[in-house]
Amino acid sequence: MAEDNKVKDAAKVAQDKMGDLENKLDKQSDKLPKLSDQTKATVTGALPWAAGAFGVLSLLWAKDLWDGIDSINKVGDYLSGFVSTVFPSKTNMWIGLALFVLLAVCVGMAFSRKVLDKTKAGWNFLFYGMVVGVVAGLWYLFALSELGNGRAIWTLVLSLGGLYALFQVRDSYKS
Repeated sequence: MAEDNKVKDAAKVAQDKMGDLENKLDKQSDKLPKLSDQTKATVTGALPWAAGAFGVLSLLWAKDLWDGIDSINKVGDYLSGFVSTVFPSKTNMWIGLALFVLLAVCVGMAFSRKVLDKTKAGWNFLFYGMVVGVVAGLWYLFALSELGNGRAIWTLVLSLGGLYALFQVRDSYKS
């Protein structure tokens, strides 16, 4: 019983923090250029499909990290001293893998009927996914830079662009 209360309390704190972040980003988005009504309608219609594509892309990137971890494990047994100086740490790769899987789960949850039906819950899942995408992109950029920065830059561009689009069409989603 006490364990359930701790989990509920932690979930409530996380939800409150994400709500605070949403409100702060909403205030900042008011300073950005606004989309026309026609563009908003187009973005609202395309958003579920873009989220689905981003989720699949995230899973592919997670698969690449998994393959990298597997390769490091194999080579690391043989050249442990050399590998640690050339390749990123396995811990950083595991964290990156978890972030990309979490990103895929968030946008996958949003891609369900929640976004297609334009509910606020669907918008929230997309918001969570884009926030995780920014974190994953930054993690990849700084902690996994040995693997190249192209994936990190794409993740950041797509996530930040997704956040901009989300806040532009937020009023289209019902509570």
